[in-house]
Amino acid sequence: MDGLELCRLVRQLDLPDYVYIVFVTGRHQKDELVSAMDAGADDFLSNPIHKHEFLARLSAGRRILQLQSWLSRLASHDALTGLLVRRPFNEIMEREWHRAQRYRLPLFVLMIDVDFFKQVNDTHGDPAGDEVIRSCGRKPIDWISVGN
Repeated sequence: MDGLELCRLVRQLDLPDYVYIVFVTGRHQKDELVSAMDAGADDFLSNPIHKHEFLARLSAGRRILQLQSWLSRLASHDALTGLLVRRPFNEIMEREWHRAQRYRLPLFVLMIDVDFFKQVNDTHGDPAGDEVIRSCGRKPIDWISVGN
């Protein structure tokens, strides 16, 4: 398997995180760069590698991975509570449901409805209401009296 095939294979995998791929080759033709990028490479270096250029490109790659992680977090978590939004929540629930069935384990789901929430906003304002919502999303076990 050559580097292009490996790159294509990695891009086809359903990995939890993005893999940043830098092609390093002794070939200097532009069509090699185009082929690597078409296969899914993120960057391309020709030998001989210059240390400072290599480190600069890795630094740029790190910034891209940090941005991707940040964007992924924004897309998968509610901005107010920090809780998972529907799609990732459903994916986790599906996995946990199957795991509970496979190992015959109990599975608990807690659904909370905040009574008279509109009154909190009307009486104390939206910032207070936001804090109530945030506090409900923290550690439910801290404010639920278990067994009482």
